[in-house]
Amino acid sequence: MFPDNVIAVLNEVTEATTFAGAASNLNSRRDWNERLSIALNGVPPFNQLSGSKLSTFNAMSEFNASTLAGSLIERVLNGIAPAEAFRDLSDLFSRREARFAVIFRIAGIRVQGLISVSADIEVMPPNLVPATRIREEIFDIDKQGMPLYRGSITALRYPTAALIIKDTMTFIYDHEIDWDERKKHADRIDLMKRLALAAMTLASGDCAPFIQVASSWIDHSAYSYSGISGGSGYASFSGVAPVGPCNIDGSELAKLYDRLSRLRGDESAAVTRAVERLCRSRNHVSAVDRAIDLGIAIEMTMLHGIDDRSELKYRTAVNGAWLLGKTPSDRERIFKVLREAYNARSKAVHSGQLPAKKDYGAILAGADRHCADALRAILAVGKFPKWETLIMGE
Repeated sequence: MFPDNVIAVLNEVTEATTFAGAASNLNSRRDWNERLSIALNGVPPFNQLSGSKLSTFNAMSEFNASTLAGSLIERVLNGIAPAEAFRDLSDLFSRREARFAVIFRIAGIRVQGLISVSADIEVMPPNLVPATRIREEIFDIDKQGMPLYRGSITALRYPTAALIIKDTMTFIYDHEIDWDERKKHADRIDLMKRLALAAMTLASGDCAPFIQVASSWIDHSAYSYSGISGGSGYASFSGVAPVGPCNIDGSELAKLYDRLSRLRGDESAAVTRAVERLCRSRNHVSAVDRAIDLGIAIEMTMLHGIDDRSELKYRTAVNGAWLLGKTPSDRERIFKVLREAYNARSKAVHSGQLPAKKDYGAILAGADRHCADALRAILAVGKFPKWETLIMGE
């Protein structure tokens, strides 16, 4: 059964959609909202939610019937039948949990279509993101899918993509937020985000994906274009935007994410941190800064599991050479590049500069490729090698 007083107001909204003036009249919308708010406060499940807290991933608000009324009115004005709009909203608010989608705007990569990375993760061009106010605010794409120009050229300078991570979490709290539960979900989302960024970094060329802003929406049919639970909440991220974008191979991205997600314990932490440092190094304009972060990534990769801290430069170069080199000449070449990269890091750390007599751009570019290849090789077998066995044989 649908409450007559709720449906009556929504039917007025439906009738008004045939008259553009009435539907857009501010006084009419205020009247509908006030009457609908009163009606909602008298029917289940909404009459049981006074004092409740509503939570999305990025924002929280107190239960407010006026906000829900506005959402119902918006959906009906957009052509949804009154009974369907009320049924959807009742279904969502009868639950304590909801499915959420957390969206991140990623600079520095290009994707041609939707990439299903895992059951809960997708990467896509901005125009394929579901049409919500959040898409409009994050990607400057309006409800009809057309670009918006707000006097800024930021969106034109760097191609962007959307990373969408979905999870199920408590939507309605009786009175107080369960912060422990929210932290659990935040940690889960953060892990999936980090693994997805690591997979992007290794998926193609010299990718350096960078999160610029994030928000979240409720993945439910009741969710109107403008949202339903108050402010959506946005999180911005500081850092250096990538110098140039790269194209992502979708199948490679999904494969790398799967391999990253299978690692456990210290090996997972070591690989993920190494890739993050590799990505960070690619965003630096200064060769000095790049040498420092790249050197850390190389050392984390090539010296994992080694307790003896003597002869680190030699160990780094020889381990990388034997991991990647197929022939003696390959190993000699890789050894020299990694040794030079280690020297560059040492000079950058100890003096804050690099000598002008060497082409450190070429040295660091070569070391970057070897570091990425080594991380991909480790992921392919699912673990770090036993370095002595790799070099000396069984």
